[in-house]
Amino acid sequence: MKTTGKIQKNAKKKSPHPNSRKALKLAGAKIREERLQLKEDRKAEQIAAKISMFKWYQDEMRERLVDLKDFTKADAQDFFRKYLHRFDEELNQISETNQILKRKTTGSRLANINALVLKERQLIDSSGLEGPNLFNFKSLEEWLEWDGEFDSMPRLKTKKWTTQALDINSSVEL
Repeated sequence: MKTTGKIQKNAKKKSPHPNSRKALKLAGAKIREERLQLKEDRKAEQIAAKISMFKWYQDEMRERLVDLKDFTKADAQDFFRKYLHRFDEELNQISETNQILKRKTTGSRLANINALVLKERQLIDSSGLEGPNLFNFKSLEEWLEWDGEFDSMPRLKTKKWTTQALDINSSVEL
């Protein structure tokens, strides 16, 4: 029995009959390669989204937090409110542009932002949104020293933040 590689080599020399087993194997191998590539692309998108989320946390901690030791629950609430509302300025700008032009110009960007914000709100309402452990000083120091690389992400200590953990009644407050 020939392997798929041998069949592909022979197919370059002479194409197999469309109804043959060789043609079916080639078609199956091509579909499998496409499926694996799609899976790899999805994984890369998830990693990129997680890195950008962690990078936002790090930038916000560097910018806003002066003394990391005196972090309160109210500070944590404000921190995650800012995170969930980080696209508000861009959304307002898009809506103003649409009103001026009287048509939708950036519908895909608007849809992507709305889907992301909805997903994050659902996460914080249910199982929790992953974020830094704001009450652990040592882990915050590691967050501030993080170089932004995927390989060094496992050493970052995270916590699942929910509306219950933040003592917020509902996502309406966020």
